[in-house]
Amino acid sequence: AGERMPPDVAARLLRALDRAPSTVVSFVDAQLRTRWMSRSAAWVMDTDPDDRIGRASLEKVHPDDAELLLHGLGQLRAAAHAGGAPGMDVIEPLRYRKLRSDGTWITMEGQVLNLLDDPEVEGVVIVSRPLGGEAAGAGPVLDLLVADAPPPAALAACAPLVPASLPARAVVGLGRRAPLVGAGQGRPAV
Repeated sequence: AGERMPPDVAARLLRALDRAPSTVVSFVDAQLRTRWMSRSAAWVMDTDPDDRIGRASLEKVHPDDAELLLHGLGQLRAAAHAGGAPGMDVIEPLRYRKLRSDGTWITMEGQVLNLLDDPEVEGVVIVSRPLGGEAAGAGPVLDLLVADAPPPAALAACAPLVPASLPARAVVGLGRRAPLVGAGQGRPAV
């Protein structure tokens, strides 16, 4: 049998999840209250994680999306109570819109890990990442590639697709054994 992870290693892994550059991890109990949210929520979706603890998890979810999420959670619960597979997860990522503090919506894609039937946990873990925004605008990159644009121009068009949470937003490629660097318009290629 495998060895259990030492507690100090588990704590370091949890800290890494807590501070992920472009992912938010949340734990929601069976009553849909947020029990834990990673620190990364502050920079990924402009949400104060401390403010969310104990609050309704769907409170800042778009009303149209909240209805779908409730339906999905109901299906998970029904499967567990009907003798379904323990820990049945949502295989397909779910998408939902979350309200930011400035009143705008951010679209998130989340994977649900169902721990509702675990008596010591009784909840779900949601691992989410943002969608849309500049990442949804990959069309200009494809246009440049189809038009046989010079590689640095195509790489520069990719730069805005790099998460804003990273300190440098440049894309590096290898062409004819020499590195090529592209950065967004008005930004130095680092």
